[in-house]
Amino acid sequence: MSKLRGGQIVHTLLINVHIIMSVIPKTMRELIKNALVNVHTNCTTDQYGQMGKYNLSMYSLFKERTEEVEEYIKTDPLFTVSTYGGRGGVYRAITTIVDPEIKRLCNEAFAKNPNRLRNLNRW
Repeated sequence: MSKLRGGQIVHTLLINVHIIMSVIPKTMRELIKNALVNVHTNCTTDQYGQMGKYNLSMYSLFKERTEEVEEYIKTDPLFTVSTYGGRGGVYRAITTIVDPEIKRLCNEAFAKNPNRLRNLNRW
């Protein structure tokens, strides 16, 4: 059993809420930027170091917020989206990142991607 007093519990809860809120993106632009940089940092690549389009599918990046993101890019076009078909069915994926800041961050992240570097240097 914890021996925290009421004030200590409230203080601890406030610290935890502050930590959680600092991780949650504050804007839709920040959410998109974080998702794109994350996928370029951690995605798998083929033997030539190329990333598959399925890595950039709208649903795999944004999950339940996909519709929100699609509405947002109508007003602030950070990237373009196209429809693709494959053995998994039809899906919408990011074609081109238009925003220069996000594109630069994604290029830097992809250049340091460990899976890509391993596959490029393997043969």
